Amino acid sequence: MSELESNLSALMAKVSELEKQQTTLKKYVVKLKHTLDEQIEIFHHRPEIQTVESLPEKLTTLNLRLDELFTVNNPIKSTGGKDILSEEILQNSQ
Repeated sequence: MSELESNLSALMAKVSELEKQQTTLKKYVVKLKHTLDEQIEIFHHRPEIQTVESLPEKLTTLNLRLDELFTVNNPIKSTGGKDILSEEILQNSQ
C-alpha cells in the first residue's frame, strides 16, 4: 500500500470516527435542549410570579388604608395631601 493510500485510509477512518462523535453529540444536545425547555416552562409558571405581580396593588391598598387611619387618628395634622412615602409607593406601583 502506498503512502497516499495509507493517508487516505487514515483520513477516512478519522472522518468516520468524527461522524460517530457528531451523532452522539446531537443526541445529547437534543436531550439537553428538551430539559432546558422544560426548566424554562417551570420557571415561567412558578407561583412566586403571581405573588410578586400582585404586590403593587396590595401596597397601594395598604397605603390608602394607612392614610385613612392617619386621618382618623390625627385630624388636626392632616393636610388632605399625600405624604412623600405615599407618592413614592404609588409611583413604584405603576
